Amino acid sequence: MAFKVNLSGGGYDRYEDSDAYHFLDDGLLEVVQAGDDKGVTVYSAFGWASVKADPDHKTGLPKGAKGTAIPRRLR
Repeated sequence: MAFKVNLSGGGYDRYEDSDAYHFLDDGLLEVVQAGDDKGVTVYSAFGWASVKADPDHKTGLPKGAKGTAIPRRLR
């Protein structure tokens, strides 16, 4: 497991090593999928409860990456 997003209503969404997550303003959570399922998911402040990540999966980076974070998409 790279990281999973625990949902406020119960359950969770699991993401891969190549994916990245960002904590945004107003409690939003953005997940950028970089593997075969490329895309962006934004969770509302009330839609997610917590993020559980492997120790080497830092915010804004794929698992094990060092250096510059993946740029967030333009809004």
